[in-house]
Amino acid sequence: MAAWGAGPRGVLTLISCAKARAMLHGREHASAADVQAIAKPALRHRIAGNYAAQANNFDNEQLIEMLMQAVPADRVYEKPAA
Repeated sequence: MAAWGAGPRGVLTLISCAKARAMLHGREHASAADVQAIAKPALRHRIAGNYAAQANNFDNEQLIEMLMQAVPADRVYEKPAA
């Protein structure tokens, strides 16, 4: 439903903001909760809905919410075996 996405600069912004939020809360590492908390302010101006999204009255914040629901925040990623 997105005509264009946040791109590499959007991802860098999301990571930097999540790290800053973690530090403001006294933690050294960002968590999935930090990324979710900062996603809307960091990405809302960097995405645009396609025609289907516009026809269904989806705004950028709703698109970001759908994305955050689609990505599991509680999944632990492990390094692949060498």
